[in-house]
Amino acid sequence: MFVFDEFIDLDISLSDKTLLLNIETTGLSPRNAFIYLIGMGWQEHHGLQTRCLLAESRMDERKLMEYFHEFLPRFKRILSFGGQSFSWRFMNSRWTNYGDDGDDLFAGSFMEDIQKDMSPYKNALALSDFKKNTVEDFVGFHRQSNISGKDLMAVFAEWERNCDDDSRSQILAHHRDDMCSLLHLCRLSAYTSFWNGNFKQILSWQLKDAHCIFRLLLDTPVIQSLHYRTKHSTIDLNDQEAIINTPVYQGHLKYFFPGPVKDYYYLPAEDQAVHRSVACYVDKAYRKKATAATCYTKKEGIFLPTDNCRIQPLFQEEYHSKEYYILYDPENWRNNPDILNQYLVSCIKELPQ
Repeated sequence: MFVFDEFIDLDISLSDKTLLLNIETTGLSPRNAFIYLIGMGWQEHHGLQTRCLLAESRMDERKLMEYFHEFLPRFKRILSFGGQSFSWRFMNSRWTNYGDDGDDLFAGSFMEDIQKDMSPYKNALALSDFKKNTVEDFVGFHRQSNISGKDLMAVFAEWERNCDDDSRSQILAHHRDDMCSLLHLCRLSAYTSFWNGNFKQILSWQLKDAHCIFRLLLDTPVIQSLHYRTKHSTIDLNDQEAIINTPVYQGHLKYFFPGPVKDYYYLPAEDQAVHRSVACYVDKAYRKKATAATCYTKKEGIFLPTDNCRIQPLFQEEYHSKEYYILYDPENWRNNPDILNQYLVSCIKELPQ
């Protein structure tokens, strides 16, 4: 087994507990293929330190795996592209040949797969697919080596036969690109952080042309501007700002009381329900037992659509209406910012259409 280290002087910002991980294998099935390269990268002295564990022959896989197993505890977060669908599964499967029975190679590590995290947002990103080269183009990363992972297997076969300098150079150039690629792909976390409901602060909101427009400050600037539509809103991400544009409903809506319907009476003349403690003072001719469909009070105002039924109070047009609304209430939002935060997070977490 050979160990090749390289320090790449780049302006990066990784936590000191994050490990970039990539592997190269002789095939897709861990049953009859093996790992011949384990590529790792981490932040050191404000740059990227990379380490390539390269097998001299296929018999070196045990050495690679045992070295990695001993090295891994230095890190808590393992970052890869396609790790869940391939790398982690492949490595764990091969580790069963060398580790203790039932031993999980990555036990205690937080595994983060960039490809998996981004895949629900394919429509927002307007990507044709989530292959690595497609996503690399999106983040503006261009490889120096033109050799593919598939072609690299033939290079390794030549390396295994001769351990020649040319084969080694091609393998290390590919490894270097993989590490730099993962580093660039880390920048996609600005999007996933936002889509998980994270932002720094609410900058402003205003009503304009039957829409409510919210401006938010992002935790981290995004690489490229995005414009996309969700069920209720349009969202624009640009540099360090997000703009959520949501149509409003203006008029009367109904709030249906959550308590037992038997505790309420409906007053037809006033078109609302009241609790029996109040209804007892109303003439029996002007009241009747409320039903689920008439157990409401009405509210006039401006309303915003939502699917988050945990925000209260919620308003509907009718009892069986599937659309829910919250009241546009700036004064309440200023006094209780958590309510507005909760609403905006629910807007952000709606998947792109």
